[in-house]
Amino acid sequence: MSLAAWIGVGAAGGVLTGILAGDACKVLQPVGNAYVMLLESVVYPYLISSLLHGLGRLSPKVALKLLKKSWPFYLAAWGGTLGVIYLLSLAFPSSPPPIIVDAADSARTGPDFLQLVLPGNIFKDLANNYVPAVVMLSALFGVAIQGIESKDRVLDILALIRTACVKIWRRVVTLAPVAVFAMFAVTVGTLRVAEAGGLVVYLSLFLLLCGLLALVVLPVVITSLIPVRYRDVIYDLRNGLTLALVTTLSVVALPFIQQAAEKLAKANGLEGDEKSEIIETSLAVNYPLGQLGNFFVYFFILFVAFYTRTSLTGGEQAALPFMTLFSCFGSPTSTVNAVDFLGSWLQLPGHPTNLYVETMMITRYGQVALSVMGFAFLTYLMTFNYYGKIKIRAGRLLTCVGLLVACTAAVAWGGHILLSDVLKRPQKTYLGFSLPSEVTCGVKATIYNSREEFLRDNPHPELRPGETVLGRIQRTHTLRVGYDVACAYDMARSLNVKLVFVPVVFDQVEQDVCQGIMDIWAGGVYVVESRMLWGTFSQSYYHSPMALIVPSARVPSFMSMDEIRQQKDFTIAVFDNPVLRGLATRLFPQARQVTVADYDRLPVTRGWDAALWTMEQAGVWASGHPGYTAVRPKHMGAVMIFAYLMHKDSGRMRQFVDHWLAMRRADGFLDRQRAYWIEGAVAGGVRDR
Repeated sequence: MSLAAWIGVGAAGGVLTGILAGDACKVLQPVGNAYVMLLESVVYPYLISSLLHGLGRLSPKVALKLLKKSWPFYLAAWGGTLGVIYLLSLAFPSSPPPIIVDAADSARTGPDFLQLVLPGNIFKDLANNYVPAVVMLSALFGVAIQGIESKDRVLDILALIRTACVKIWRRVVTLAPVAVFAMFAVTVGTLRVAEAGGLVVYLSLFLLLCGLLALVVLPVVITSLIPVRYRDVIYDLRNGLTLALVTTLSVVALPFIQQAAEKLAKANGLEGDEKSEIIETSLAVNYPLGQLGNFFVYFFILFVAFYTRTSLTGGEQAALPFMTLFSCFGSPTSTVNAVDFLGSWLQLPGHPTNLYVETMMITRYGQVALSVMGFAFLTYLMTFNYYGKIKIRAGRLLTCVGLLVACTAAVAWGGHILLSDVLKRPQKTYLGFSLPSEVTCGVKATIYNSREEFLRDNPHPELRPGETVLGRIQRTHTLRVGYDVACAYDMARSLNVKLVFVPVVFDQVEQDVCQGIMDIWAGGVYVVESRMLWGTFSQSYYHSPMALIVPSARVPSFMSMDEIRQQKDFTIAVFDNPVLRGLATRLFPQARQVTVADYDRLPVTRGWDAALWTMEQAGVWASGHPGYTAVRPKHMGAVMIFAYLMHKDSGRMRQFVDHWLAMRRADGFLDRQRAYWIEGAVAGGVRDR
């Protein structure tokens, strides 16, 4: 079978394995990661050698004339492709408001535009994967080589490096069936049905527009500018296009495009000693610069932003087409590096590069077809314009452009309807989480629904004279915990006792701890000085900055403390809790406070502008209440520390808890609980927000 057929078999096997094995397919993830790394390994050697060789082989005179004759077609091809992709991206419905906005987090700022584009330090640019800067430096060196007389030996070396890179890629591509199997198994095994539907719509839109541009629009535009029939354009390029699709390597079509361009030039009377050099040079330069299919990385990045509910700023949206343009010069395989760069620049969650490589097994065919037609489009028109033989058929050209816009808009409209229906996936809330069996295994647990119910079944909870808390736990073989479920199970297993969950009543917590009604309070307890007077804390197991719960439409008004303090008639909602009330008074002395017994009543409570809670708790609450967002304003500064609270005489018990925390921190248990309960789960290589 052909390689394409084997890739199809691998994809089908991966889908079937993912359906049957589910999350167990995650063990195959290293196979896909290794394939991605092999693809990326020769990206920069290929990109640099291609640009240096393509530009350096020209003489300054020919290069200047060719630049004057070719730049309009480059701008038309680049701008037209990116513009149509943007029009198609309107298929993505508006993302719902984010659950969490951390205005105090500076990690999203990243490098400035000049650092990304201008090559200040090539080693830093390579280390940080600044593709545009590497491209710019390569172009500068390529132009500089043009004026050097003894450059043939250098050009031969560059051509050799480029050929070696292509050869390596051909060898790596032979591993594609195995990689496809592994990556599709992981994707299908971890995707929810709604997410899989969204990927199908994305792939359909991608291939439809690539096919429309490659097989209809570009050939028709060629016939609108030079004397050639549509049928002849397709016929002369059929062999090169077919071979490129079978091998998924656009480079193999270059000899066929050169032959077709020579034939077309001769048929139209383009003669001269430099004709062949112009065609060959144009084609060499067009190979890294004319890969129009590569620009669909722009479409992928917009899809990932929608898919992960990531809001891009206005500046990021405006800069993204330009950053994509500079990042996507090179072969289709080099776009893997471009996705890695753009994903890092935009701080997209999860691993978009892995998702791109998985879908690339399908989208690559559309990319290659469009890139091959892009080579032909630019080479034909640059050659004819060099000799002044362009003749515009305005009617045909305008009709083609109009039909392209209309068809793209229709496809985008259809995609919008499908995505609005298919991708209505609810955000994962705390009510949807469950304890895995490895956490609860071997521990007998009793959960009481009220404090009164517990006291009815346990009429004498007090300590015996001279008895310690740990001694009572060992005597009764029972650990009574004020609700922190996963860690409570593990702590009870470590003590080899059964588990009792005692409901927490906040205004009676001091009494319940002091009287021994509960052995330990583990329900997200804040460490504050007032509680140290009657209890003792374990070492801290978590800390979280403070945040505000606000209506999503009002998020811009709560991005900094300065903006909040300037608001008139500002009202803050807080629990009927002395810790939060005191903190709200310190942070917002000008605000009026509204006390609520339960934050689940916030949506039906009137008269409040924001509610104070920790960042993690506010984020969990917002995930279950659409229309609200957890915001951490700039310069808020407050951080809340969490620990376990016990009786003030629980010396041995506190030592045990501290050692238990140290062990569970070392073996990764605490990190796993945080990843599951707070950060959410990873699905399809992309983290939900």
